[in-house]
Amino acid sequence: MSLPGKPDWRNNECPCFEGSAEDVCTRTELSEPVQSEYSYQLAVNSFVTLNIYDILGREITTLVNKTMTTGTYTVEWDGTNEPSGVYFYQLRIRNEELGIEYDQTRKMVLLK
Repeated sequence: MSLPGKPDWRNNECPCFEGSAEDVCTRTELSEPVQSEYSYQLAVNSFVTLNIYDILGREITTLVNKTMTTGTYTVEWDGTNEPSGVYFYQLRIRNEELGIEYDQTRKMVLLK
């Protein structure tokens, strides 16, 4: 149940675009095995954090940690100096004024 005028995040409602949060707030694409590319869209100015974690939950790197304007962005992670294994990337989008709190964590496998 959501408050009047507030999106119900449990149902993947997205306040930035029409459609679900998973479909439209973020769009993620992985490319070559060692170099991963992450793409996402913002409909409103938001504070964005994109981190990479190892299987033990240790932060490997922060790719984005700043306020960004409306638009589509692509960020690359070069994993050449990391060992093969399972990693997680976490995208966090925040806009306190509009009450947007969106988190997405996904697993990836780095093979060399």
